[in-house]
Amino acid sequence: MSNSIQKEDVLQVSKRLDIKVNEKIISWVLENYESYQSDDPTSTWNLVVESMLYDIPDELKPKIFEFYLDQKVTNWMRTNFEIEADTEEEARKMAIKFVEEGKAEEIGWDEVEGVITPMDVTDNDGYSTQEIYFEDGSMIYQNGVE
Repeated sequence: MSNSIQKEDVLQVSKRLDIKVNEKIISWVLENYESYQSDDPTSTWNLVVESMLYDIPDELKPKIFEFYLDQKVTNWMRTNFEIEADTEEEARKMAIKFVEEGKAEEIGWDEVEGVITPMDVTDNDGYSTQEIYFEDGSMIYQNGVE
């Protein structure tokens, strides 16, 4: 005579093994437990359930779908440059002129860490600042107007 097991037993073993289970898998284990247990009558119930969880049919396993989220953010970038001048005051004026004339744009920049801020739709004139895409590239959600 075989021991019967409960849903909680399956959950306990799956948690210990870090195997995610859904209702279909739990039902499958409960329905097929006696068959697996009869294959190894000396085994303990938890070892039988463990064996079953390692042998879940593919059609019962949840499918994994990939998504990606694009987010519009604000950020600060830093451009390092040097100015040669006779005085600090002159160097400050020359630095401002250098930037205003667009010369700093010719130099690369580095991201200032810790200042990335997600934008709100209201800061983007109602246009989306979050868009979710399915793995095939199709957009499934946007939080603003197109």
